[in-house]
Amino acid sequence: RDIVGRGFRAYKIHPGMLSTSDTVKMVEAVRSEVGDDITLMLDPNNNYDFRKALTVGRALDANGFHWFEDPVPWDDFDAVVELSSRLDTPLAMSDLAGYLFREPAHYIRLGAPRILRATARKHGITGMKKIAGMAEAFGLNCEIGTAGNPHMNAANLHTICSIGNCDYYEWWMPAEAHQFGLVDHYGLNDRMTLEAPEMPGLGCQLDEDWIAAHRVATLE
Repeated sequence: RDIVGRGFRAYKIHPGMLSTSDTVKMVEAVRSEVGDDITLMLDPNNNYDFRKALTVGRALDANGFHWFEDPVPWDDFDAVVELSSRLDTPLAMSDLAGYLFREPAHYIRLGAPRILRATARKHGITGMKKIAGMAEAFGLNCEIGTAGNPHMNAANLHTICSIGNCDYYEWWMPAEAHQFGLVDHYGLNDRMTLEAPEMPGLGCQLDEDWIAAHRVATLE
């Protein structure tokens, strides 16, 4: 309710370690609360086995979720393919550390999942562009995941603005968790969207005073 009240039009839920039945109840309750006009995603961070993923996935189908992110370990290829064939909600893979550059190519050969993931934290700008290009060639989206600090998130934002097959920029909350160490932080406008910084490079100016105040060690 708070998210919708702020003007956000999409929200990704991390259900944590809820049981299967509690997750299904939560999915139904959230959809009932926000209505049909809000886009919802679910991301259990690779914590499900196939059976739980299938049951939860069917609840997502019934409640019109936009994607089902990382339900099972990214390298459980049989589960990824089977879930993709049995669910209407597209799988989005993967934010896990071992998923790098060759892994999305393997997914494309398998024909599943229907959404690929990338992030500056693992792939850098060049890697994100390559994965997005691969995905685009096969009619797939490449959704860019939050990178954890303002510089890598700026790289995410510039990359998203340069490709045509990513629908969302992930805005982590609270914002203080990823906005630090810069003179001016790029942020959400009144339409709850972002525009890429226009200064040279990533468009970010380091706040040297903030950095000095938070220094814990110096390597020489």
